Amino acid sequence: MQRLPLFVLFVSVASVGFAAETFRVENDLRWGNAAPVRSTTLFDGTVFYNLIGTNGEITVFDPPKDTFTLLDPELRLQTHLAASETKRFVDAQRIQLESHKNEFVAFATKPAFTMEETASLITLQSPWIDYTLTTKAFPNPEIAKTYLDFCDWTCYLNQRITPGLATPLIRLEVNRVLREKSQFPASMKVSIFPTGKKFLAKEENIRTTHELSRRISEADRQRIARTHELMRTFTVVPFAEYQTKVAEKNRKRN
Repeated sequence: MQRLPLFVLFVSVASVGFAAETFRVENDLRWGNAAPVRSTTLFDGTVFYNLIGTNGEITVFDPPKDTFTLLDPELRLQTHLAASETKRFVDAQRIQLESHKNEFVAFATKPAFTMEETASLITLQSPWIDYTLTTKAFPNPEIAKTYLDFCDWTCYLNQRITPGLATPLIRLEVNRVLREKSQFPASMKVSIFPTGKKFLAKEENIRTTHELSRRISEADRQRIARTHELMRTFTVVPFAEYQTKVAEKNRKRN
């Protein structure tokens, strides 16, 4: 199963102040011609669960405890990361990459876009990456804050999991725009030009869709309960060991 790729001043996770909202988001991610990766994100008060497929990797984010928990049901392993550590890591990496010789990577540290918008469409363009977002209003300001703050922390986690990946840094700027406009990204097309926009330039495309619902179902509750059971029974290993084991599993599968 594929993994979802989910400043300078330090801000603790506890100070983020997530509202105690309950809702769910269904996600569909397609990278080029690869098979889609489908996941469900459950927002249950102040604890959030991202579950890939029916038996894929699970991420639990518990802001009051400043903790990300990653679980692999196939390996029966789990690991814990301090959420505040993921942000410190990204802040330090951003500074290190500002002078990177790769212009795309350097751009990712301070992304700047030209923006066009209509009532339900936001287009962000740059020499390196473009976003086309179909948007709609959030049900209320509390859900908007909870969802977009969660998206920010997911970017920090993804950057920590894959340090060489530049797109999470850029996505933080997209989140800022969505927060400013108070818009939910119902769909998103991302066009990446790693060597810049030029004649016959290589282009990579990512498409995502997201469907928000105010209701968490009984089946969702069962998945949350199962997740807590896995957290009680899975072996806890250091983050580096967890990463190595998951990478080995994926290599054997591919």
